[in-house]
Amino acid sequence: MPTFPTVHLNGTGKRGLTLQYARVASALRTAIDVTAQNGPHGRDYYVQPGEAFLHARKEHQERLDRLREVLGEIDEILEHVDNQAGA
Repeated sequence: MPTFPTVHLNGTGKRGLTLQYARVASALRTAIDVTAQNGPHGRDYYVQPGEAFLHARKEHQERLDRLREVLGEIDEILEHVDNQAGA
Protein backbone atom coordinates (compact mmCIF):
# COMPACT_ATOMS: atom_id res chain seq x y z
CA MET A 1 0.00 0.00 0.00
CA PRO A 2 1.43 3.39 -0.95
CA THR A 3 1.79 6.33 1.41
CA PHE A 4 -0.92 8.80 0.44
CA PRO A 5 -0.50 12.57 0.20
CA THR A 6 -2.83 14.81 2.18
CA VAL A 7 -4.52 17.82 0.60
CA HIS A 8 -4.06 20.81 2.91
CA LEU A 9 -3.45 24.58 2.74
CA ASN A 10 0.35 24.44 2.92
CA GLY A 11 0.75 21.58 0.46
CA THR A 12 0.09 20.95 -3.19
CA GLY A 13 -3.56 21.51 -3.99
CA LYS A 14 -5.97 18.74 -4.90
CA ARG A 15 -5.97 19.77 -8.56
CA GLY A 16 -2.15 19.85 -8.68
CA LEU A 17 -1.84 16.42 -7.07
CA THR A 18 -4.49 15.01 -9.38
CA LEU A 19 -2.74 16.37 -12.47
CA GLN A 20 0.64 15.13 -11.25
CA TYR A 21 -0.50 11.57 -10.62
CA ALA A 22 -2.72 11.52 -13.72
CA ARG A 23 0.36 12.30 -15.83
CA VAL A 24 2.26 9.47 -14.19
CA ALA A 25 -0.67 7.08 -14.76
CA SER A 26 -0.90 8.11 -18.41
CA ALA A 27 2.82 7.56 -18.95
CA LEU A 28 2.62 4.14 -17.31
CA ARG A 29 -0.33 3.15 -19.49
CA THR A 30 1.68 4.15 -22.55
CA ALA A 31 4.70 2.22 -21.27
CA ILE A 32 2.54 -0.85 -20.67
CA ASP A 33 1.00 -0.65 -24.15
CA VAL A 34 4.36 -0.17 -25.89
CA THR A 35 6.03 -2.89 -23.85
CA ALA A 36 3.17 -5.33 -24.51
CA GLN A 37 3.38 -4.66 -28.26
CA ASN A 38 7.13 -5.20 -28.36
CA GLY A 39 7.72 -8.50 -26.66
CA PRO A 40 10.44 -10.94 -27.56
CA HIS A 41 10.22 -12.88 -30.81
CA GLY A 42 11.49 -16.41 -31.23
CA ARG A 43 13.61 -15.48 -34.27
CA ASP A 44 15.88 -13.46 -31.98
CA TYR A 45 16.58 -16.39 -29.65
CA TYR A 46 16.54 -19.62 -31.64
CA VAL A 47 20.30 -19.58 -32.20
CA GLN A 48 20.88 -19.68 -28.45
CA PRO A 49 21.06 -23.00 -26.62
CA GLY A 50 18.40 -24.10 -24.20
CA GLU A 51 15.18 -22.29 -23.56
CA ALA A 52 16.36 -18.70 -24.04
CA PHE A 53 13.14 -17.64 -25.76
CA LEU A 54 10.97 -19.10 -23.00
CA HIS A 55 13.05 -17.23 -20.42
CA ALA A 56 12.81 -14.00 -22.42
CA ARG A 57 9.01 -14.32 -22.62
CA LYS A 58 8.80 -14.96 -18.89
CA GLU A 59 10.99 -11.96 -18.11
CA HIS A 60 8.93 -9.80 -20.46
CA GLN A 61 5.73 -10.81 -18.69
CA GLU A 62 7.31 -10.10 -15.31
CA ARG A 63 8.27 -6.60 -16.50
CA LEU A 64 4.69 -5.99 -17.61
CA ASP A 65 3.41 -7.24 -14.26
CA ARG A 66 5.69 -4.81 -12.41
CA LEU A 67 4.54 -1.89 -14.56
CA ARG A 68 0.91 -2.82 -13.90
CA GLU A 69 1.63 -3.05 -10.19
CA VAL A 70 3.06 0.47 -10.16
CA LEU A 71 0.08 1.72 -12.17
CA GLY A 72 -2.22 0.15 -9.58
CA GLU A 73 -0.44 2.08 -6.82
CA ILE A 74 -0.72 5.35 -8.74
CA ASP A 75 -4.43 4.70 -9.33
CA GLU A 76 -4.85 4.13 -5.57
CA ILE A 77 -3.16 7.45 -4.87
CA LEU A 78 -5.36 9.20 -7.42
CA GLU A 79 -8.49 7.73 -5.83
CA HIS A 80 -7.31 8.77 -2.38
CA VAL A 81 -6.63 12.34 -3.51
CA ASP A 82 -9.98 12.48 -5.32
CA ASN A 83 -11.83 11.43 -2.15
CA GLN A 84 -10.32 14.26 -0.09
CA ALA A 85 -12.00 17.61 0.44
CA GLY A 86 -10.22 20.70 -0.80
CA ALA A 87 -9.26 22.39 -3.97
